[in-house]
Amino acid sequence: VQQVLAGLYQPSSSSIIPMLVHNDDKDLKKATTMQGLVWSAMQAFGAALSGFVVDALGVRICFFLDAATFLLSSVFIWMVRGEYKAVPEKEKDDTEVQPESSSHSASYIDGVKYLFSSYFAALIFVKAFGGLAYGACDVLNVVLAEQDHDDGTAGFSSDFKLGVMFGFVGTGCLIGPLVTERFVNAERPATLQLSCALSFAAATIGYIGWCWGSPSFWVLCGFAMIRAAGANVIWINSSILLQKFASTEMMGRVMSMDYAFALSTEALSAYLCGYLIDRYALSFHQVSYGLTIISLFSTVFWFV
Repeated sequence: VQQVLAGLYQPSSSSIIPMLVHNDDKDLKKATTMQGLVWSAMQAFGAALSGFVVDALGVRICFFLDAATFLLSSVFIWMVRGEYKAVPEKEKDDTEVQPESSSHSASYIDGVKYLFSSYFAALIFVKAFGGLAYGACDVLNVVLAEQDHDDGTAGFSSDFKLGVMFGFVGTGCLIGPLVTERFVNAERPATLQLSCALSFAAATIGYIGWCWGSPSFWVLCGFAMIRAAGANVIWINSSILLQKFASTEMMGRVMSMDYAFALSTEALSAYLCGYLIDRYALSFHQVSYGLTIISLFSTVFWFV
């Protein structure tokens, strides 16, 4: 149920942002990047804190605090005020699709027709390509946290180590957009596309580091941070491209399809990772080799 509701929130929030900011590419980039940075900061802080809370107080208290933060978030969302500007009368994309019906199914079909008759349809697969690799990372993070390492972490519980791992991931998600922000320009979409391609390469470096087989938990956390930095830049900048190109009328449908493809590949990746580990007893490093190949293919594909 939680994930179903999360699936409603993400495309909705991404669709509302272009209506709240001024009709300016710089403001759009700042707003979307800021949203990603706040999420990253909370990911780093919350994930690290959760490791301590679960280790010290138990899972039930952790879920209670999680529920309380969702209630607080709903209050903040309710407090958002502003003029919902639906951009200029002249839409950003000249592709026009006349609604065939007011039904939900026809509305969805209209969105599909609009998207795949546009020049930017391929962009909804950027996150999906990333999901093919990073979907398995949540499973591997658990595997890594349960392993013993000869670097002073042997006395740490798996819950604590998992919290530390997610803390590194959140930090990477925070650093990535901060590093690339000064080099990208929403008025020059090619810079956003290039940043996505380079971020696939950064994620590949992170997976290669996992294949390296370092005995240090902290080194593996460092490579996870590099991987997460690339993944979050892909997520944020691909969203900016879609927000820039899609018409306001179709924005919600475009973002929902983008998010649906991303979640589908992420879920598939996580399932296959868990299946291969359980069924064929593949090690952490063996699965990492597969993720490296997938990420390398994605890098080459989006560069070409």
